[in-house]
Amino acid sequence: NRKVLALFFRHCAKLRPVSCNIMKNKVLKFLNKYKFDILYFLVLAALFFLFVPTQEEYYWQSEVEEFKDKYYLKGSIIFSAGLTLIVGILNMIKKKTIKNILNSTITVLIMCCWFFFFFQSIIISLILLINRSYENQTIDRKFQVVRIDDNKYIFAKEINNNDFILKQSEYEKHPNYKDIDKLVKGEVIHLHFKKGLFGINYFEK
Repeated sequence: NRKVLALFFRHCAKLRPVSCNIMKNKVLKFLNKYKFDILYFLVLAALFFLFVPTQEEYYWQSEVEEFKDKYYLKGSIIFSAGLTLIVGILNMIKKKTIKNILNSTITVLIMCCWFFFFFQSIIISLILLINRSYENQTIDRKFQVVRIDDNKYIFAKEINNNDFILKQSEYEKHPNYKDIDKLVKGEVIHLHFKKGLFGINYFEK
């Protein structure tokens, strides 16, 4: 029995380097075959999980949502329509058949819709980065504390815009944040912002 076990373990020891080499070759082959796909997903992951959150740190979400609601859909439609029109005109200049022209323009339109839908957060973050790169003016926004409840939740309205309610999460995000325990009802909170290239307010960290 001992001899059989010794032979068995000796045989396994011989097979181990071979198995490791086979596995190594398979991994290298896989990486070489899908290297561009892996790189693509790594870049996407970096953009979604690093770039996007970093840009959002300088903005109130309500400001970003307001800009998105006003301009993103309109801008996406205008860009997609313009690109589709250019492709259609170029195909007509090349005297392609109506079928080819329709196929190419519809393909471009679908690709644009797909791009602006799936990469919306990245596109918005790029806009936020560009917006922050060009400072137009510094503004001082004033908010009056209307109520502070027992759970230390603040309720405040902007003095120059009663429709804007200050969210506590956004207030605590601002660098001029003052501890709620030190606030009193009726107090005016001054929060400083910079207006960027696209008119979106941001603050320095």
